[in-house]
Amino acid sequence: MATSEPKLLDVLVGVYDNADDAKSDFTALRNLYQKLGASDEFDAAIVTKSPEGKVKIDKTYEAGTLHDALKGLGFGLAAGVVAALFPSVGIAVALLAGGVGGTAIGAIVGHIQTGMRREDLKKVGDALDDAEYGLVIVYEANLADQVKKNIKAVRQIVSKLADITADEIEKQIRQSRAAA
Repeated sequence: MATSEPKLLDVLVGVYDNADDAKSDFTALRNLYQKLGASDEFDAAIVTKSPEGKVKIDKTYEAGTLHDALKGLGFGLAAGVVAALFPSVGIAVALLAGGVGGTAIGAIVGHIQTGMRREDLKKVGDALDDAEYGLVIVYEANLADQVKKNIKAVRQIVSKLADITADEIEKQIRQSRAAA
């Protein structure tokens, strides 16, 4: 179901000393969302960095009411935050996703870059750049207390993001198909 009214979402980035702590928080948040049975937007992505500095998304969880075109891509708003900060992540996923999927991913990344304040993007980028393990969570503000109770990250940054509507994604896909 398409929706045209964007809402303000929270973005929480947690930085961890080890992968197990990031995975534990990821699992706790996924279980929380499923327990609540909420229809709210909720995306999470575990981010790791290799000793050579290569950033990758290890695991994602996308839930809520985002447009069906994104289902199955493994790329929601949380992964979009990572790709906006580390373009090589987005390029790799877009190449794997192909035409329409790549267009949807491009729409999300572009939206993240305009939907978050530049200084917030910089803070989030600096935190993830300095860490080997991170967790990016995008959720509706009404879940903030529950999310924070389930995060045990050594460092946390919370920011705001204007949600991308299903209609915006659909428009990008139509424009891409028309140009092809």
